[in-house]
Amino acid sequence: MRPLVSALLALTLAFTIAPATESGGERHSAAGRTAVAAPSIPSTPSDAAAAIDASRDFLTSYVLDDGRVVRWDQGGDTVSEGQGYAMLIAAAIGDEVTFDRVWRWTERELLRDDGLFAWHWNDGAVVDEQSASDADLFIAAALSLAGRKFAEPRYTDAALRTSDALLELATAEIGGRRVLTAGPWAVDDGVVNPSYWAVPLMSRLWWDGAWGWASVAANARESLEQLTSQAPHLPPDWAVADESADGELTVDAIGLPPVHGWEAVRVPIQAAVDCAADGKRIAARLWPFHLSRDIRAAAVVGLDGTVVDAASHPIATVAAAAAASAAGSEASARVLLDRAAAQDAEQPSYYGSAWIALGRLWLTTPLLGGCAQP
Repeated sequence: MRPLVSALLALTLAFTIAPATESGGERHSAAGRTAVAAPSIPSTPSDAAAAIDASRDFLTSYVLDDGRVVRWDQGGDTVSEGQGYAMLIAAAIGDEVTFDRVWRWTERELLRDDGLFAWHWNDGAVVDEQSASDADLFIAAALSLAGRKFAEPRYTDAALRTSDALLELATAEIGGRRVLTAGPWAVDDGVVNPSYWAVPLMSRLWWDGAWGWASVAANARESLEQLTSQAPHLPPDWAVADESADGELTVDAIGLPPVHGWEAVRVPIQAAVDCAADGKRIAARLWPFHLSRDIRAAAVVGLDGTVVDAASHPIATVAAAAAASAAGSEASARVLLDRAAAQDAEQPSYYGSAWIALGRLWLTTPLLGGCAQP
């Protein structure tokens, strides 16, 4: 395993951006830009080995032979988000066979005419045609990463097709800012999910010349800054961007109570590996909250920190690890990642397994890429 780990790390650290593929929409060449690997924690061979093992565990446990990702613990259905997770994880560890298998199923079963993906599939067919922006962003970024790693232009073309569709159909001009909403269904009402703002993935598409993501990413950071400005700095699961309030966000979206729960728990993981210092600062803000709770990561809390659901979950522990890493507490981050793995071993779950793999890949290795430098 160690020679493979070293080879993968060396390949990623030497990653150079090639010219962008023309695939519709405005394109800008990224020729000459270099992807500088930027894990949140300085990577070691042991970190990379653990990340690859976690990735293999997820792919082995939840990807069927035909490429469908199954939520065994949630009735055996499939969501577009899971397909995106598996594609990104497979591309990160250089597993082209699994990547292509998952992509072919996703393209065949979930791809809509507009380039986005139906979010929910069950019992042999799509049961909800609506798309989810986080899933579409993961799928597009995974295709982008695969296009580079596997030197396969058809993946890059597909990435840019979905990227163009997201920018056109799922973003809205609100208060003078271009905002990624929760999906085309959410544009008119400005409904957003802060955990859908996976800025590192937006950067991934920017490398391929889809420069529309630069402003969307900058606006996502600004919105996250606003939403986490007050202690204990917890972002909400849902929010509404209100044009009349100059693009400020309120947290009473679609009648749901304002909580930091199963959705928002992903925010610090993604922010901790943002290419900009602003993102890392947002993730680091949450570390004092976790310390105050003695790192007992409840799955759902109110925005004031009051426990709503005391049950812990691996993804909440990975989120605490991300906050620790962003705050410079590397030893705590590693301990928490190991704790999350132990939790998932005791009570396996699709969501936990996916985010243990993604957390380790993002926080402790450069295998998901780095930051484009001009």
